[in-house]
Amino acid sequence: MNMKKPSGKLSAVTTAQRRLEQMLEKPEVPLDQIRKTFERFCKLLCELEKEWQDVVPENEDEQKEWVVWGKEHVEGKAVLKQNFENMLQKLEKEALELSRKLEAEERKLAQRREDLELELELKQEQIRADEYSRMEQGLKEVQVNGEARSPNPPRSVENDPDTTSMAKILENVLGAQVEASLPRRALRVFDGKLTEYRTFMRSFRFQIEKKSKSPEDRLQYLLQYTAGQAYELISPCIYMSPSDGFDKAKELLELEYGSKFGITNAYRKDLEEWPAMKEEPEKMKKFSILLSRSATAMTELGNETSLSDPDFLVKIVSKLPNSCQAKWRHKVMSIEQDLGQEVNFHDLANFIRTVAKKLRRGGMFLGGDASVALNTGTLFEHAVSEERVPPVTKDIPQFCISLGTPDQMVYLMTLS
Repeated sequence: MNMKKPSGKLSAVTTAQRRLEQMLEKPEVPLDQIRKTFERFCKLLCELEKEWQDVVPENEDEQKEWVVWGKEHVEGKAVLKQNFENMLQKLEKEALELSRKLEAEERKLAQRREDLELELELKQEQIRADEYSRMEQGLKEVQVNGEARSPNPPRSVENDPDTTSMAKILENVLGAQVEASLPRRALRVFDGKLTEYRTFMRSFRFQIEKKSKSPEDRLQYLLQYTAGQAYELISPCIYMSPSDGFDKAKELLELEYGSKFGITNAYRKDLEEWPAMKEEPEKMKKFSILLSRSATAMTELGNETSLSDPDFLVKIVSKLPNSCQAKWRHKVMSIEQDLGQEVNFHDLANFIRTVAKKLRRGGMFLGGDASVALNTGTLFEHAVSEERVPPVTKDIPQFCISLGTPDQMVYLMTLS
């Protein structure tokens, strides 16, 4: 017989068949992998069948022999294909049933968990109520017994050690009830912003570290409430022992974000990047909040003078509306000449907070015209007083001269 048999394709089909048989014998093999192998087996079998059908025998003997070969190898593999498909459908059906049962069990467990949590809350409330009732009754009995115990005048309740002790216990119970009724405090995630670090760590110590004694829980919570670069910095600590890992994570955060110099520069950068403003109440309010936060942070860091240098104050004041700058000049002269003190960042923060509050209440500024503002009694309500403003510009601090328009400057000095 001179016909070329597709032995290469037959070998590929046989290899796929054996691979499929091995996978079906192992329960741990995922169904999707078995399905992919079965599809490959079917594809190779189709190609083998096509090659077998495309051959045209030259005589009757070759025809008979070719038919026998096809029945043995091609049709035999087709029977295996059907068997494989039946087995696969059975496995998928069983897997679907198991998945549905698992989902049903998970729903039952979830419901059971909710029921148990509710039952626990009810029991806790009942225990608190019983404790409260018992303490209240005990307090009454102590008071009654104290009066009946002696013919002498009854002891003062305030000085009775038994009553005082009972009252303190009752106070603690009531305090715990009140605390339990308060809304849960939400701990904000720390993403590496320097100006938020101190606030985050203080909240974390109060809400997590103070209540949890487990180093492992503390570390997991610390990882949970960090994000971005802060999370990437401490995430390797999970491979350490819980105690060492938590301590190391806090140490890394403190080294990276706890520097006084770094925090100060972060606040300085936020203030310097703030855009110039007109008479816009909301922007002035937000700017005032940023200034107040910066001032409070500097006090906490013991670094109050870091934002009080004249050049930096000039940058901050230059972001204010012109009418507000004129008012600030008057404020500076009042502080330096009347009080004999140098202005600092806290003075500026307090001034802008007052300005923002007045602006929100009814429009403090009227287009930056000092004369109009004066006539309405809004901007310069304290500019004209018994204390005269010095008309000589050389007495005005350097970081005030460059601020405001020339007309406003001349007008302010003519008030004397």
